Amino acid sequence: METSGLPAIGDALTGTWRVGLLIDGNGGPPLRKAILTIDDGHIAEIGVADQFGSRADSTNSLGPDRVLMPGLVDCHAHATLFPDRQPFEVQLQQPDEMLALTAVRQLTTHLHSGVTTVRDCAARGQTMFWVREAIRRGYFAGPRLQLAGRAITHSGGHIWWSGSVADTLDEIRRNVRVLVTEGADVIKLVASGGGTRGGIPYLASYTVEELRVGVETAHALERRTVAHARATQSIENCVDAGIDAIAHVEFLSPGPLLDTGGAGAPTGLPQLDPRVADKLAASSAFLDLNPQSSGWDTVVLLRSRNELTPDEQDQLATLERYFEHFLPVIGALRNLGVVDRMAFGSDAGPFDTEFGHLEYNVHLARQAGLTPMESLQVVTRNAARLCGLQADIGTIEAGKIADLLLLDADPLAHENNLTRVAAVFKSGVRVA
Repeated sequence: METSGLPAIGDALTGTWRVGLLIDGNGGPPLRKAILTIDDGHIAEIGVADQFGSRADSTNSLGPDRVLMPGLVDCHAHATLFPDRQPFEVQLQQPDEMLALTAVRQLTTHLHSGVTTVRDCAARGQTMFWVREAIRRGYFAGPRLQLAGRAITHSGGHIWWSGSVADTLDEIRRNVRVLVTEGADVIKLVASGGGTRGGIPYLASYTVEELRVGVETAHALERRTVAHARATQSIENCVDAGIDAIAHVEFLSPGPLLDTGGAGAPTGLPQLDPRVADKLAASSAFLDLNPQSSGWDTVVLLRSRNELTPDEQDQLATLERYFEHFLPVIGALRNLGVVDRMAFGSDAGPFDTEFGHLEYNVHLARQAGLTPMESLQVVTRNAARLCGLQADIGTIEAGKIADLLLLDADPLAHENNLTRVAAVFKSGVRVA
């Protein structure tokens, strides 16, 4: 006999459950009228009624019209920052205590939207290490965290304020080693300029040799690397240095910068370099793409208004011009055969980029030419692979952790259905 009713928040999802549609994240057709068994926070079995025999007659129901998919994985965020459209220099006037409280708020928002795993890609000092410890102690419910700690950059370089400035090869080595001892899961290197005042986003910052030293030191300590790389030259430098995941990948070249009016970092217009793109496609590097962070939240906001001021009209036109250049770059990279190495992180925190809207990136992925299924994989399976967590999360498979998102509508039909959250489970426990 089938029974209905979800576990209460804080209770575990155990036993055998039936759901209307199951998207496992591996890319195959969704499984209709699926059944799965959860045991001790892990997925034990998945199938349909015929495979479960008489056990199918005594299942619990998650809802005959509901959709179950893997919990979302945000492979690039900055939880200690709040999207108030202020420059870093203003945001970081706050003490570490407020940054930690900001992270609690942001991570809670993300968790309730279905994001069960977050890679935080740079925070000041040791703030995020202590936030993770608070989650571990059960002080608040948050996503599982993979942390970079502080980003390694040169003096005055992008996000120098995080606290790991390194201008020599020895300083790069030392910073990698210190970060690992403090608990960093991944090492972030700043390979180009960015949104920090004085930065030049279309120029490389570290050389191939400097990046390679960071990679070699990190790999010797069994840590992966991710690099901030907006400039075309920095992308090539990262490939040559063996960086594991290259973030942003905007293909910016020297030229005038666009003022986004606080909606994002100063930027040029992306333009694919075919030679570097081919080199990137031939490498093993993952692409940590973050289109939302280039002002998409502001685009959504301005498009929703009936009337715009002249300044708002100019801002919207500037941002739309940027996306008219960047989305074809993403589409071209997909057509080079790297879609399985593409992950879309929100880069939420700085400027206007809000937590709780990973569906924006799914929408942008589809606008760039990814299929509906591919657009879900870039925030589930592929993002888990980028983080090196594919053995445990990112897909719904027997033996994996039961990080699950239950929806009231099919996200393959429309990305906004990702916002129709019925329940969120982390390690089999309902957290939202």
